[in-house]
Amino acid sequence: MTTYINLLRTNSDYTKLWLSGAVSQIGDWFNVIVLLALVSEYTDGSGLAVSLFLLARIVPPLLITPYAGVLADKLNRKTILIVTDILRAIIVLMFLLSTGAETLWLIYVLTTAQFSLTAIFEPAKSAILPNLVEHKDIITANTIGSITWSAMLAIGALLGGIVAGALGITVALIIDALTYLLSALLTLRIQSYQQPVAEIKSSKVQVKPNQIIEGLRYARANPQVAMSLIVKAGGAVGSTDTLMTIFATQIFVTMNSGGEASLGLMYGTTGIGAVLGPILLNRFHDGSNAQMRKAILWGFTLLTLGWVIIGQASALWIVALGLGVRAMGGSANWTYSSAMIQQTTDDQYLGRMFSLETTLMHTIGILSTIGTGALIDSLGTGQVHIVAWIIAGLSLIPLIGWWLLTQYTSKHTSRLMPSY
Repeated sequence: MTTYINLLRTNSDYTKLWLSGAVSQIGDWFNVIVLLALVSEYTDGSGLAVSLFLLARIVPPLLITPYAGVLADKLNRKTILIVTDILRAIIVLMFLLSTGAETLWLIYVLTTAQFSLTAIFEPAKSAILPNLVEHKDIITANTIGSITWSAMLAIGALLGGIVAGALGITVALIIDALTYLLSALLTLRIQSYQQPVAEIKSSKVQVKPNQIIEGLRYARANPQVAMSLIVKAGGAVGSTDTLMTIFATQIFVTMNSGGEASLGLMYGTTGIGAVLGPILLNRFHDGSNAQMRKAILWGFTLLTLGWVIIGQASALWIVALGLGVRAMGGSANWTYSSAMIQQTTDDQYLGRMFSLETTLMHTIGILSTIGTGALIDSLGTGQVHIVAWIIAGLSLIPLIGWWLLTQYTSKHTSRLMPSY
C-alpha cells in the first residue's frame, strides 16, 4: 500500500487525474442505479428493455471508438478530457426530462449521447496516463485506477441506492452532473502534460480509415500488444447488469423500494471484490508481462467461479458474494491488460490500441447483453438462475482459450517480440 500512496504523494499531476476520475465515477453510479430502476419500473421488469438500455451504453461507443482512438493520438488528450466532461454534465441534467413510461425513449437517446462522449473520453484517459507517470510506475498507477473505480462503485452504488430511494432521482442526477464538472476542473489543473507526438489543431484534424488501418497493422506486427487487446473482451461474456437488475427488482427486493437498495448492495459488493482482486494478485507476480499473463489466467478462473455462485444463489447475499468473486477476476484482468498495453505500445499508437481493445470488448458485450436479455424473457424472470449457469459455461471459453495462449507463448517467446 505504501507504493500506491507514494505515487499519489509525489506525482501531483497524476493525483489530479486520479481525483478527477474518482469524483466522476461516484456520480456515474448514482446515474446507473436511478436509470436501471426507472427502466425496470417503466417496463414491468422486462429483461429485454433493460438490455436495450444497456445496449444504448455500448452500441454507439462501438461505432465511435475506432475514430476516438485516432483523435486521442492526434489531439491534445487533456483538452479531450475536459470538453467531454463538460458535455456529459449537460446531458446528465437532461435525464430529468424523463418522467414516465411515455418518455422512456428519452432515457435511451440521452444514454446514447452520454456514452458516445464516454467513447471519446476513455481512450484519451488511458493514453494520457503513461505521459504523466514513469514507466516503472505504470502497473502501480493502473492498480490505483482499478482500486479507485472499484471503491467508487462500492461507495457510489450504495449511496446511489440510498439517495435515490430517500431523496429522489433529481438529487442523484444533479450530483452526477456536478461530479463531471469537478472532474473537468481537476483535469484543467494538470500542468506537466505535453503531447509527445506532433499536435494538430482540432480544426484541421481529419480522421481517415487509413489511420485506423495503421493501428490494426501495428497490432498485427506486435503480438505482445495484440494478445493484451483480447483480455477485456473475454471478461465481457454475460451481462451482469441485466441479471443484477432482475435479481434486485423482481426477486430479492428489499426496503419496500423499487429495487434500488438491492441493486445498490449488489453493485457495492461488486466494487469491494474489484478492489481486492488486483491488490491480492499483485502479491504473486513481479510486474513482468509473462507473470501478468499468468495472473490473468487466475482472473478468468475467478470470473467463472463467480457465475457458478450466482447460478445457485438462494438469497441476496449469495448473489452479492458471486458478484464480488467475479469482480475480483474482472478487475485484476482489467488492470493487467491496460498495463501490458501501456508498457508495450509506442505512444503514437496508444489511443488506437485502447480504442481497438474497447471495440472488441463492446462487441462481446453487445452479444452478451442481447443474449442475456433474450434468455431471461424466454425462460422467465423466475429462471434467472439458469441463465447464470449458462453464462458460467460460456465463460469457460475465454478461460480455456487464455490458458492455451499462455502455454503457447511460454514455448514460443521469441514470436511475441515486435516485428515492424
